[in-house]
Amino acid sequence: MHDSIHDDVSGTVEIVISLAQAADSDAAALEECVARWLRAVEIGYFGPCQIRLDDIRRTRSSTIAFYLSCRRVSRTAFRAFSRIIECWSAVGECRVDTLDIRQETGVVDTRDDGVPTPSLPLSLPFEVNQVDDLHAAVRVEIEFREPLTSNDRQAIFRALTLWKMLVDAFNPEELWEEPSDCVVRLLSPSVIECEITGYAAGFECLDFVIWLGVRLHQRRPIEAITFES
Repeated sequence: MHDSIHDDVSGTVEIVISLAQAADSDAAALEECVARWLRAVEIGYFGPCQIRLDDIRRTRSSTIAFYLSCRRVSRTAFRAFSRIIECWSAVGECRVDTLDIRQETGVVDTRDDGVPTPSLPLSLPFEVNQVDDLHAAVRVEIEFREPLTSNDRQAIFRALTLWKMLVDAFNPEELWEEPSDCVVRLLSPSVIECEITGYAAGFECLDFVIWLGVRLHQRRPIEAITFES
């Protein structure tokens, strides 16, 4: 069953991560990983919501707590976060011992229920050309109605590089040691292409891009999003 408004997370959320090591470089790498996930949430990969990092605390030498203010954040964003941290721990130099995500009402459920993306709107403001099958190389082309400014291009390039993080996390665990490769390029003044090789995730990761498009469309109208594989 897809996420609904009743499955959203609002209020204060505490994320506590215990590391196997306590080096400052390990903590900094973890904080960067969390920051990239927060950015993915902020720019719309998981649907409309608001999220803010309020504080970071070292509760013990190897334990870091992150305190977030959330408003209607899809629970699937936290499922993705759990997967991202598992992947980060598996391929990095520092292992994560424990990960706890809590809100005022209790533990945030990050179990995979088979549908890791919130339901897309019944009516999208742009055309979406999907694929029938997925292979190791997936290409997405975003066609905007007007030429993009230099600042817009750079912002969208940065946003699309976060898709690689999600694809790597949702790839099968046995492939985590072989991260995907991501290339983002400008095809014309109004068309941006992102191609990922080493794609083994499901169709749900395509939905992440559509949700990103819904957010981008609010400022820079999109004509079409086209997937090829």
